[in-house]
Amino acid sequence: MTARCLFLCLAIGIPTISVAAEETYDLRGPGPKKGQVTRDVSKFTMKNADMAVTIGGGVKLEGKMDMVTTTEKEEVVLGVEGRDVTKIRTKLLKDEVKRKTTLGGETEEETEKKALAGEFIFSERVKDKWKHVLEDNTPNDKQKKELKDFDNPENDDELFPKDKVKIGHTWDIDPIAFKKVISSKLSEATGKGKGKFLRLEKIDGEECAVVEMDLDIKGRIKDEDSDFKVEMKGKLISFRALATGLDMKYTIEGTAKFDGKVDEDGQKANLMFSGKMLGEGTSKLVKK
Repeated sequence: MTARCLFLCLAIGIPTISVAAEETYDLRGPGPKKGQVTRDVSKFTMKNADMAVTIGGGVKLEGKMDMVTTTEKEEVVLGVEGRDVTKIRTKLLKDEVKRKTTLGGETEEETEKKALAGEFIFSERVKDKWKHVLEDNTPNDKQKKELKDFDNPENDDELFPKDKVKIGHTWDIDPIAFKKVISSKLSEATGKGKGKFLRLEKIDGEECAVVEMDLDIKGRIKDEDSDFKVEMKGKLISFRALATGLDMKYTIEGTAKFDGKVDEDGQKANLMFSGKMLGEGTSKLVKK
């Protein structure tokens, strides 16, 4: 505002409020578009987590676990209905879990590479249910199981306000909306979530809304070989590109607890692990 304009405003009593301070922003973004290609990288880490395994007849072992899960994928949107993806092709570039467990005084390290890594997965939503198939190959038995557990493309609109908002705006988040963050298989979610629009910041030339989310939730994650009760508490920071609606980078830090049943190669057990967690990831638009 120039000195002359300021003088005139003061002279006639018009408030000198900055226009920028009143500007509002759409945090949900434009939604997915057919033909859009994105590349996503995510990493989830738990270190020195408490662990307990109870096998069959009640033999219980306690110890510690380090776990790092890394996923890299490229997705092509093939169909859209409103703001929801209905068809998508995923090239799973990397999907692996590294574990170091110490139980009963013995330490074991392993790297589990998922059977779908390197494959093209075609996913389609029919009557609110997702079906995942290999696009070019016939799946083996392990791949069939992983296809049943494959993460569904979740709409993340409910994490953000429906209307445009100003910097500093806060809002409540329904716990089930965190499916996009935790797992598409999350159900029976209870607890609370809170969001706050902190500021604007540029990432690689893209103007991003920096959003802080606090979550304190409980729920259930059930898939082909496991059924876990989940507790998660922490803070998520997202750098959300206003032009695309993609989280160009994010971090989530806090604590997590998983407690439930697993069935691995016919051997059933109760498994619990809990401790500090750190999640981080990036999403990049390869083609509009």
